Amino acid sequence: PTEPCINWVKDKLGTTQISIQPLPEHAHNQKNLYTITNSSTEKSYLLIETTDNTEACLKFIALARQLEKNNIHAPSIYFQQIAKNKCWVITTHFGYETALDWLTKPHKADHRKQLINHCLYEIYRFQNQKIDYPISNYTSLNRLANMNLTDEFFIQKLIMV
Repeated sequence: PTEPCINWVKDKLGTTQISIQPLPEHAHNQKNLYTITNSSTEKSYLLIETTDNTEACLKFIALARQLEKNNIHAPSIYFQQIAKNKCWVITTHFGYETALDWLTKPHKADHRKQLINHCLYEIYRFQNQKIDYPISNYTSLNRLANMNLTDEFFIQKLIMV
Protein backbone atom coordinates (compact mmCIF):
# COMPACT_ATOMS: atom_id res chain seq x y z
CA PRO A 1 0.00 0.00 0.00
CA THR A 2 0.98 3.62 -0.31
CA GLU A 3 2.78 5.33 2.56
CA PRO A 4 -0.21 7.61 3.38
CA CYS A 5 -2.45 4.53 3.52
CA ILE A 6 -0.02 2.75 5.88
CA ASN A 7 0.04 5.80 8.18
CA TRP A 8 -3.78 5.89 8.14
CA VAL A 9 -3.92 2.19 9.06
CA LYS A 10 -1.53 2.71 11.98
CA ASP A 11 -3.62 5.63 13.20
CA LYS A 12 -6.92 3.75 12.94
CA LEU A 13 -5.59 0.60 14.61
CA GLY A 14 -3.82 2.69 17.25
CA THR A 15 -0.46 1.00 16.81
CA THR A 16 2.73 1.23 14.79
CA GLN A 17 3.31 -2.51 15.24
CA ILE A 18 1.67 -3.86 12.09
CA SER A 19 2.58 -6.33 9.38
CA ILE A 20 1.18 -5.82 5.87
CA GLN A 21 1.19 -8.59 3.25
CA PRO A 22 -0.44 -8.58 -0.20
CA LEU A 23 -3.30 -11.04 -0.59
CA PRO A 24 -1.98 -14.07 -2.50
CA GLU A 25 -4.47 -13.90 -5.35
CA HIS A 26 -7.73 -12.21 -6.07
CA ALA A 27 -9.97 -11.46 -9.03
CA HIS A 28 -10.51 -7.75 -8.44
CA ASN A 29 -9.54 -5.07 -10.89
CA GLN A 30 -8.40 -1.66 -9.65
CA LYS A 31 -8.21 -2.82 -6.03
CA ASN A 32 -5.18 -3.71 -3.97
CA LEU A 33 -5.91 -6.14 -1.16
CA TYR A 34 -3.65 -6.69 1.83
CA THR A 35 -3.65 -8.63 5.07
CA ILE A 36 -2.85 -6.38 8.00
CA THR A 37 -1.80 -8.00 11.26
CA ASN A 38 -1.62 -6.05 14.48
CA SER A 39 1.60 -7.51 15.91
CA SER A 40 0.67 -6.84 19.54
CA THR A 41 -2.80 -8.48 19.38
CA GLU A 42 -2.23 -10.93 16.48
CA LYS A 43 -5.59 -9.79 15.06
CA SER A 44 -5.79 -9.73 11.25
CA TYR A 45 -7.79 -7.40 9.02
CA LEU A 46 -8.28 -6.95 5.31
CA LEU A 47 -7.11 -3.64 3.83
CA ILE A 48 -8.58 -2.50 0.54
CA GLU A 49 -6.83 0.35 -1.25
CA THR A 50 -8.28 1.66 -4.50
CA THR A 51 -7.33 4.46 -6.81
CA ASP A 52 -9.63 5.94 -9.43
CA ASN A 53 -12.46 3.61 -8.40
CA THR A 54 -14.18 5.39 -5.50
CA GLU A 55 -17.65 4.58 -6.83
CA ALA A 56 -17.03 0.83 -6.67
CA CYS A 57 -15.63 1.20 -3.15
CA LEU A 58 -18.73 3.11 -2.00
CA LYS A 59 -20.97 0.40 -3.47
CA PHE A 60 -18.92 -2.29 -1.71
CA ILE A 61 -19.27 -0.51 1.65
CA ALA A 62 -23.02 0.04 1.21
CA LEU A 63 -23.63 -3.54 0.11
CA ALA A 64 -21.53 -5.03 2.93
CA ARG A 65 -23.50 -3.02 5.49
CA GLN A 66 -26.84 -4.00 3.90
CA LEU A 67 -25.92 -7.70 3.89
CA GLU A 68 -24.66 -7.60 7.46
CA LYS A 69 -27.88 -5.86 8.54
CA ASN A 70 -29.84 -8.73 6.96
CA ASN A 71 -27.70 -11.39 8.69
CA ILE A 72 -25.92 -12.49 5.54
CA HIS A 73 -22.25 -13.37 5.97
CA ALA A 74 -20.39 -10.23 4.85
CA PRO A 75 -17.28 -8.39 5.93
CA SER A 76 -17.69 -5.84 8.71
CA ILE A 77 -16.41 -2.39 7.78
CA TYR A 78 -14.25 -1.15 10.67
CA PHE A 79 -12.76 2.00 9.12
CA GLN A 80 -13.04 3.83 5.82
CA GLN A 81 -11.39 6.85 4.21
CA ILE A 82 -12.93 8.00 0.97
CA ALA A 83 -11.70 10.81 -1.27
CA LYS A 84 -12.11 11.66 -4.95
CA ASN A 85 -9.32 9.43 -6.29
CA LYS A 86 -8.70 7.02 -3.43
CA CYS A 87 -10.50 4.77 -1.03
CA TRP A 88 -9.07 2.94 1.96
CA VAL A 89 -11.15 0.41 3.87
CA ILE A 90 -10.30 -1.89 6.78
CA THR A 91 -12.66 -4.87 7.04
CA THR A 92 -13.00 -8.31 8.56
CA HIS A 93 -10.45 -10.77 7.22
CA PHE A 94 -12.07 -14.15 6.58
CA GLY A 95 -8.76 -15.97 6.20
CA TYR A 96 -7.00 -17.53 3.26
CA GLU A 97 -8.88 -20.77 2.79
CA THR A 98 -11.29 -20.62 -0.14
CA ALA A 99 -14.21 -22.90 -0.86
CA LEU A 100 -12.05 -24.44 -3.58
CA ASP A 101 -9.25 -25.11 -1.07
CA TRP A 102 -11.70 -26.75 1.31
CA LEU A 103 -13.37 -28.84 -1.39
CA THR A 104 -10.05 -30.21 -2.62
CA LYS A 105 -9.21 -31.66 0.80
CA PRO A 106 -10.28 -35.20 1.65
CA HIS A 107 -13.69 -35.03 3.29
CA LYS A 108 -16.67 -37.23 3.72
CA ALA A 109 -19.03 -36.84 0.77
CA ASP A 110 -21.77 -35.33 2.92
CA HIS A 111 -19.40 -32.53 4.07
CA ARG A 112 -18.82 -31.43 0.48
CA LYS A 113 -22.54 -31.54 -0.16
CA GLN A 114 -23.19 -29.49 2.99
CA LEU A 115 -20.74 -26.79 1.87
CA ILE A 116 -22.20 -26.59 -1.62
CA ASN A 117 -25.75 -26.43 -0.23
CA HIS A 118 -24.69 -23.71 2.21
CA CYS A 119 -23.13 -21.69 -0.63
CA LEU A 120 -26.23 -22.05 -2.79
CA TYR A 121 -28.43 -20.98 0.13
CA GLU A 122 -26.26 -17.88 0.74
CA ILE A 123 -26.47 -17.01 -2.98
CA TYR A 124 -30.25 -17.37 -2.81
CA ARG A 125 -30.44 -15.09 0.25
CA PHE A 126 -28.09 -12.59 -1.39
CA GLN A 127 -30.16 -12.46 -4.56
CA ASN A 128 -33.33 -11.71 -2.58
CA GLN A 129 -31.93 -8.58 -0.94
CA LYS A 130 -33.65 -5.22 -1.18
CA ILE A 131 -30.78 -2.86 -1.91
CA ASP A 132 -31.20 0.76 -0.77
CA TYR A 133 -29.20 2.32 -3.57
CA PRO A 134 -29.44 2.20 -7.37
CA ILE A 135 -27.48 -0.57 -9.02
CA SER A 136 -26.16 -0.07 -12.52
CA ASN A 137 -27.47 -2.27 -15.30
CA TYR A 138 -26.21 -5.81 -15.14
CA THR A 139 -26.18 -6.67 -18.81
CA SER A 140 -25.99 -10.12 -20.30
CA LEU A 141 -22.36 -9.34 -21.22
CA ASN A 142 -21.58 -8.53 -17.55
CA ARG A 143 -23.29 -11.74 -16.45
CA LEU A 144 -21.38 -13.79 -19.01
CA ALA A 145 -18.07 -12.22 -17.97
CA ASN A 146 -18.74 -13.05 -14.31
CA MET A 147 -19.80 -16.59 -15.17
CA ASN A 148 -16.51 -17.01 -17.03
CA LEU A 149 -14.63 -15.86 -13.92
CA THR A 150 -16.33 -18.63 -11.96
CA ASP A 151 -15.19 -21.12 -14.58
CA GLU A 152 -11.65 -19.74 -14.69
CA PHE A 153 -11.06 -19.25 -10.96
CA PHE A 154 -13.09 -22.13 -9.51
CA ILE A 155 -14.51 -24.87 -11.69
CA GLN A 156 -11.40 -25.54 -13.81
CA LYS A 157 -9.22 -25.69 -10.69
CA LEU A 158 -11.70 -27.97 -8.92
CA ILE A 159 -11.79 -30.36 -11.88
CA MET A 160 -7.98 -30.49 -12.03
CA VAL A 161 -7.74 -31.76 -8.44
